[in-house]
Amino acid sequence: STSNNHATSRLTRDLWDTRREMTALQARETELVASLRRLDAPRHILESRPAQKFSELEVRLAEVENEIRRERYKRLQAERGLDEIETERRGPFVVPALFRAFLMISEM
Repeated sequence: STSNNHATSRLTRDLWDTRREMTALQARETELVASLRRLDAPRHILESRPAQKFSELEVRLAEVENEIRRERYKRLQAERGLDEIETERRGPFVVPALFRAFLMISEM
């Protein structure tokens, strides 16, 4: 357990260090893009922002996952409703059987 705690601490520090580096690199990218814009650099160079596209994809993924959850919930509600309708549509099994049993008893 102690080795797990040490590993967790080390990995957590590495994660935060990586995130700080990414933030610094994104700031540097912003500065470079601004400088290139001032120099009228070609648009295709300025538009390529993988980090931004990645975060946009993460946001879109979260939206789609939420939509899937909502649709799954709606589907389950619809299936329950169909089950209820199907149950109501079926003819009663017990009543005719009881009726026949009463008829047989009455004929004795």
